[in-house]
Order: sequence, then C-alpha cells, then structure tokens
Amino acid sequence: MFEVNQLDTYHGQIQALRSVRLRVEKGEIVAIIGSNGAGKSTLLGTVAGLYKPAQGEILLEGKSIRGLPAYQVVREGISLVPEGRQIFQNLSVKDNLVLGMYSNYYKNKQRLKSKLDLMLDMFPGLQKHLHNYGGNLSGGEQQMLAIARGLMSDPKLILFDEPSMGLAPLVVREILEALKQIKNELGTMVILVEQNVKAALQVADRAYVLDRGSIVLEGGARELLDHPMVQTAYLGQTEP
Repeated sequence: MFEVNQLDTYHGQIQALRSVRLRVEKGEIVAIIGSNGAGKSTLLGTVAGLYKPAQGEILLEGKSIRGLPAYQVVREGISLVPEGRQIFQNLSVKDNLVLGMYSNYYKNKQRLKSKLDLMLDMFPGLQKHLHNYGGNLSGGEQQMLAIARGLMSDPKLILFDEPSMGLAPLVVREILEALKQIKNELGTMVILVEQNVKAALQVADRAYVLDRGSIVLEGGARELLDHPMVQTAYLGQTEP
C-alpha cells in the first residue's frame, strides 16, 4: 500500500499542498482530479522526490520515503511518467527504454532482455521503431514510450501526469487501456493525474478531488463521476 498523510509542500512562500491525505492499494488505479493550479503536479512531484515537503509523511509499503532525492525514490519503487513525456529525442527507442532501468541496471541487467520483451509485448507499436530516434515518433507513440520507460524500473507505484495531453481521442483510449493492463497484468499501483476528468474516472477505481492544494472530495470513481460537484465543476454540466 502507498499512503500520504498530512502533506504540506511550498513553492517559495506559496503553499501548494495543504494537509493532503490519500492512499493507494495494491493493484489499484487512483485518479487525482482538479483544475489548473490545484496542486496536482506538485503532489506527484513531492511523491517523486522533486520537491521536499514541509511536513507530513509519505509511506510506501510502510516505509517512509519522505525527503529522499528523486533517484532514491525510483530505487525504492516509485516511477514518474511526467507531463509532456520528456523522452530523450536524440536517443533510440531502445536506448530510452534501457535508461528507464538505470537505477537498478547493474543489479538486474541480466533481466534487461526480458524487460525489453515485456515492454514490446505491452506496447507492440514500439517494436518497429526500436532503433529509431524517439523524437521521430508520433505523440501517441512517444507517450507509449514514456510509459514503457517508466515501467522498466519495476515500480511498485507509477505516477502519470496528464498522459492524454495533446493526443487524439483514439490514442487517449489506447493510453487508458494501457493503464488498465498495467494494473491487471503487473499488479502495479497507479496514480493518475488527468485533465480529462470523465476518462480518468472511467478507468480509475477511486478518486480524489484536489482544490487549491487540499483534498475536498474522495470516493469511488463511479460515485464521483455522478457527484453534483464534479458534474458541475469538471464535466461542464449545469445544476438543475
């Protein structure tokens, strides 16, 4: 299980997260929804070790990872697929994937081929591009590469920051299907930050609504999809 308790994070003098609490069970997809500036990316960045929290606790399988640098967080079992994909455009698809294993490469390099094979099975569209530059891939293919790269470190928890951004609806459906595959076949815990609220709630098991740095609503994803506040604030429906 993964837990965040009473988490506060600041950017300079501005408090971005306020007493945030959430949990993710093994093999569960949890969505974080909210408007721009609500603190969603800050939350992921704090969990991933990019930002240091002012207070609170971050626990992965009961072990505190609060304040660890990002490279150590990856070694502990958390991987971030960042907004905008941020693949290495001048490296081949294969080299991008190998770099995803960097944190434990020497420990597990005997598993490199099997890991690559698994990723290519999960994302078969990458096979034909294995030796092409990442920058030559389409947006959807780059997103698949970013996800596969994040999985190369064998994470217990994988964080997705806006994976559907800038992608066509058909590609978005493929991305969301990939998240369900990660959950069902790998048993990996997933936190999904997504502006496409309807799509996020359709794929998630549970969800939290983040507003101005605080959790204001939580519950089952289907339950929140029908909640009047979510319908009005995030799905564009007017109150009766």
